[in-house]
Amino acid sequence: HEMVKLMVEEIEEHNQRGLGGTITLCTGQECVSVVPSTTKDGESDTVVVTTKDISSSSSQEIITNEYNANLVIGADGMNSKVRQCLHNAPPGTWSSNCVKSTKFQPKTYTSPASFLRIKVLQLPPQFEIPDAHGKPPLKTFSQDIYAIRSVNTGPRTFLSLGLLPMKDNEAVRPTNIITRPDHGIWKITNGKSMREYFQQAFPRFNFQENGLISNQEWDRFAK
Repeated sequence: HEMVKLMVEEIEEHNQRGLGGTITLCTGQECVSVVPSTTKDGESDTVVVTTKDISSSSSQEIITNEYNANLVIGADGMNSKVRQCLHNAPPGTWSSNCVKSTKFQPKTYTSPASFLRIKVLQLPPQFEIPDAHGKPPLKTFSQDIYAIRSVNTGPRTFLSLGLLPMKDNEAVRPTNIITRPDHGIWKITNGKSMREYFQQAFPRFNFQENGLISNQEWDRFAK
């Protein structure tokens, strides 16, 4: 995964700098326990994290690992194993009043973004955005982000062309079309009707036949 590769590169650079402290990346492990470390006086300011090797889950012998830590961050997603371990800890595991296991149970809410649908329309590299006031058109560049709104404003007719930054200025620019599931574009099944719909929604652009976007791209987008 590209994100893991970037993380590994940053860790290697950090360790090579020798500015204090080293980072060890452990992969293929799953958190199974997070408890306070045990001391003779019963007081502790560190925790013990126990993990198991995922590869050993299907074998008879489960391989576990223990790590002592001053800080544990449960940044492993919505179904965080770290938070589950803290939430499921037996009563009395944590004596501190500021550590309550119930606080580690995620609360779920229905997001306004639930059930949204997305399509991607391909625009040519460095396409121009026409100006309505007689000024020269705006030439786009790959490293810039753009959000182009339609003249339609209704919940089932509004469109926005969202373009995220890219490295290659000569590459085709994909634009994200994100709408409600009952938006009008999902009823259009042919390129000609889709092109005409976008021409009405974005009248400044040349979305005529064989204009800014090819007929083949409109056909692909409509399917």
